[in-house]
Amino acid sequence: MPRVSVNGIELYYEEHGAGLPVLGIHGTPSSAVLWEDAAAELAKICRCIIYDRRGFHRSERPLPFVSVDLADHVNDAAALLDALSA
Repeated sequence: MPRVSVNGIELYYEEHGAGLPVLGIHGTPSSAVLWEDAAAELAKICRCIIYDRRGFHRSERPLPFVSVDLADHVNDAAALLDALSA
């Protein structure tokens, strides 16, 4: 399982295809599984990156896990793209 450490937690991610990056972000409650079919199609024309947001499915939860807000998710998405040179 590919993982990357960002903002003090480990995020699960997948990359499909090559070229310009497109980031698939799942809703609540869900996971990157939501994007699997779309990622396979997008991989034909771009580099599709999908991941489990912090606290969801295969990604870590911060400890103590009290709450996560939109800023946390935005910061994680930006850090993930940066870590993957996307």
